[in-house]
Amino acid sequence: MFRAFGHGKSSILDGGLPRWETEGFGTEDALPVERKKSTYPTPILDKTVIRSYEQVVENSMLDPSLDASAELLVDARARGRFIGTDPEPRPGLPSGHIPHSFSLPFNAFLKTHTIPNTSAQYTTFLPILELRQALIDTLGAEQAELVLTGKRRITTSCGSGMTAGILWLGLRMLGAPSVSLYDESWTGYATRSESRIETSA
Repeated sequence: MFRAFGHGKSSILDGGLPRWETEGFGTEDALPVERKKSTYPTPILDKTVIRSYEQVVENSMLDPSLDASAELLVDARARGRFIGTDPEPRPGLPSGHIPHSFSLPFNAFLKTHTIPNTSAQYTTFLPILELRQALIDTLGAEQAELVLTGKRRITTSCGSGMTAGILWLGLRMLGAPSVSLYDESWTGYATRSESRIETSA
């Protein structure tokens, strides 16, 4: 979301504080230093980073195997929810998926590590080659290459717009230049009675 509003220098700490400390980097417990107020232009939303319901519906009517203009949509939810065999965690919300979307559970991009001599764990992104393979396993080599070279746009989705961010960042780490996020994701899509829902693989 920072990037959507033009904050290009935003970053994440891969593995969080547990990894930072495990790898021996220092921390401080001093009182925060007071920062001077800065000024910068009012951020403007980059609309290419976000996809609306209307855009997703319009795109879902296109078969990406037949139409080169169709964007690919990858869904970060668990596969059971995607194909409709497992329930959604939100009462009354049907499971299933948006037509022509692909199942790419967010944990396919992640690796869990156990801190030595403890039961504590932290999670990081997979190495780049493994991220690339996870994408190929989902889309196929040809479509993955089109995404990574910017010849086909890709949109990430999930249950409510949170874990879609993991796929978004993983794709950007791979160098994909044209990546969007469907912010309201499945919750916004499936609560609308007019939405088409598929329940097969």
